[in-house]
Amino acid sequence: MTSYCDHCGRPADEGDHAACLAARAMEPPRYCARCRRRMVVQVTPSGWTARCAEHGLLSG
Repeated sequence: MTSYCDHCGRPADEGDHAACLAARAMEPPRYCARCRRRMVVQVTPSGWTARCAEHGLLSG
């Protein structure tokens, strides 16, 4: 099963994702790591939620 970068959406095992990891320190995920779908993200003062149409809700 292929996993995907949750910041850029590209396959996680292809290319350098150092910039993605740095960005994720300050931002919520934008892509589902399991299916590569763009997620609906809501940022609040207390955290964030991200919802994949296929895999459901993530929070942080």
